Order: sequence, then C-alpha cells, then structure tokens
Amino acid sequence: MKRIFATLQTDVRLQQRNGFYYAAIFVLGIYALALTQLPLPGARLAWLLPAMAVNNLLITSFYFAGGMVLLERSDGTIAAQVVTPLRTREYVASKGLTLALLGTCYNSIIAALISGPRVALALVPGLFAAALLYALFGLVAVARYHSLNTYLLPSLLYVSVLAAPMLPYTLGWDHWLFYLHPIQAPFTLMRAAIEPVPGWQQLVSLILTLLAGVLTFRLACRSLERVRSAA
Repeated sequence: MKRIFATLQTDVRLQQRNGFYYAAIFVLGIYALALTQLPLPGARLAWLLPAMAVNNLLITSFYFAGGMVLLERSDGTIAAQVVTPLRTREYVASKGLTLALLGTCYNSIIAALISGPRVALALVPGLFAAALLYALFGLVAVARYHSLNTYLLPSLLYVSVLAAPMLPYTLGWDHWLFYLHPIQAPFTLMRAAIEPVPGWQQLVSLILTLLAGVLTFRLACRSLERVRSAA
C-alpha cells in the first residue's frame, strides 16, 4: 500500500512538472470563454457532453498516458524502477488512477459550465470509467514504441477505434452490437446523466464497464511488463 501511494504522488508530480495540469487549465479557460459567447442555453448543449468527454479524454487520458511512458523511457526512469520493489500492476494502477482523476475533474468542470453541477456530478461514474479505460489503452498502445515520432502516426489508428462510439451517438443510432466496443458501456453511463436510459441498460453497462476495466488492466500490465523487462 505504501508503494502505491508513493507511486501516485510521484506520478502527480511528474504530470505537474511536464505541464499536464497547466495545459488542462489553459484549455478549460478557452472552453469557459467560448461558452460565454454562445447564444444557446446550456440545456440545449447537454446532449453533446458525452461526445465532448470522449474527445477530451483522448488527450487527457490516452495521449497523456503514452506521453508519461515515453518520458520515463527517455530519462531512464523505467530502467531504474526495475530494480525497485515496485510491481508492474502498481505502476499501471498509478498511471491509470491519476490520469482518470485528471480527466474526470477536467470534464466535470466543462459539464458544470454547460449544464450545472447536478449534471456534472451525475456524469462522474461514466467519466471516471471512460477516463480510466482510455489511460489503460494509452499504456497498451505506447508499449512497443520508444519515441514520440514513431508513436504518433500509429496512435491515430487507436484513436480512430477508441472514438468510434461518438459516431452512432451523434447520428442517433442504437444497437446492442455497439456494446462490443469497450467504451460504449461507460458512454451509456454518461448518457444516463443527461437523458432517460432504462435501468436494465444502465446495469448491463455497469457490468460491461467493470469487465472491460479488468481485462484492459490485465492487458496493460502485460504490455508494460515487457517494457520493464526490456529496459
């Protein structure tokens, strides 16, 4: 337990030192300024919140996770961690949790600006789940790359697949096959905060979200284990 808390603190400092929080604050300022200029009331924009969250999390969770691993590879931190008691699952959990909290706070503030604190609070479970999954997928995606230049182009394929739930939602499509996508279930939990969603559908989404979290965490651990072994 002491190791995971120490790793969480280290990751927070790493994120702060590399400007992740400053970038988030800067973009939030732009959002706040833009929203004050829109003629539409927040209630008219609320339906966009899940899609906006997915778009934002591709940066604050997916790419930030990849960026942290690449930074630690370049400065030799991962190689140094191999000789410490830190386990791979603790390393992955710390990255996932800190970035999930960042993504949740970031998008909750945007939701509060658009639709008020009540909607923002209702979005938190789906936001946190989606942010965590995106961070874990970011760790999986970056594991085989050693530099930003080699990672950026292949990462676009991951981004295209991970952003897929936005398309059927914006077009008003709905089908059970969409739930084969790991982000669809937390996306549905976010939808439930702004529109009526049947209780059984929310329950199924919660179960699928937990299942996706467990499987993605194990996949991220396997991917990062290879990275640490090769360091």
